[in-house]
Amino acid sequence: MRNCFDLPNRKDDIMSVSEKIHIALGTDDNYCKYAGCCIASILLSAQKEERLCFYVVDNGISEENKARLVKLQTLRDHELIFLKPEMERLQDLPQCSYLGLSTYLRLLLPELLPDLDRLLYLDCDMIVTRPLSELWKTDLAGKAAGVVEDYGECFKEVREAEVLGIDFYFNAGMLLLDLKQIRERALFRDVLSWTLANSEKIKFGDQDGLNVFLKNERFELPACWNIQVNPFEQEKHPDLSKREAIKECRGIIHFVWTPKPDAFAYMSVQQEIFLKVLSKTPWAGEYEKGPLWKRIRKSVRRNRYYQIYRKHRIRIKKCVKRWIGKGEAPE
Repeated sequence: MRNCFDLPNRKDDIMSVSEKIHIALGTDDNYCKYAGCCIASILLSAQKEERLCFYVVDNGISEENKARLVKLQTLRDHELIFLKPEMERLQDLPQCSYLGLSTYLRLLLPELLPDLDRLLYLDCDMIVTRPLSELWKTDLAGKAAGVVEDYGECFKEVREAEVLGIDFYFNAGMLLLDLKQIRERALFRDVLSWTLANSEKIKFGDQDGLNVFLKNERFELPACWNIQVNPFEQEKHPDLSKREAIKECRGIIHFVWTPKPDAFAYMSVQQEIFLKVLSKTPWAGEYEKGPLWKRIRKSVRRNRYYQIYRKHRIRIKKCVKRWIGKGEAPE
């Protein structure tokens, strides 16, 4: 089945899906548009056989935005369930300008969904461009969570892993969870307690605590299942698998930077994928368009031939100067 992004089909994507795929997101009203786009992208890229059930953990979603989420049913039949957490339990946890209480909602999932044994958690600022059945069926080899390494670790002078005293640091925007094991061992309760007790050390909210308590309980997944888009570093990432994942955009794209891709200032080429999904949702047209001259300039800068010129501009200028100096025209 072709998905909405015109990405190539692969034989390993065509598989029988007999069980329901359970996916959870946590959001407040400000991020509801991104949650809607994430859900829409999953629906648009899914296989025909896939059965999908979404759980939206509600940290203050308006009735208007809830109705918009329900309207996504027109894209493809699926289940949508709203969960109301006890936010009082999270009030004392550390926050900052780029992390609010919604980031901690994933820690409540084992208790909010007591009858589920497996769950895929996704951050709202993600777009899925590949059927999720392959990821869902991954054997975690007895581990509590499937994760993808944080792409930014290699660019830091002091890595987060070193700060926390561990040997591997993952990005918690995508987690394939063994909920049964997490409940039985109270792993997420321990993360909450540790985060509250170590608030002065916290830089990335519960992600730090998850890395500490899952250091021996994590299963590393391929880089394509959490493609962390960084407009400043993505083309020079030293890890070949991560560079290829960013280039192909086939998997789960994670817009980890601010501004988000609905802002005009967002320069990454992955913005086009986001806007294509947005156009198919009840939030269609709700993005920052910018003045006409800036849109033209941005379009030119994204042009393939302009990119080639930018890459070889010094060599091109030298050749032109040499041709002019000799009074010759280039062949």
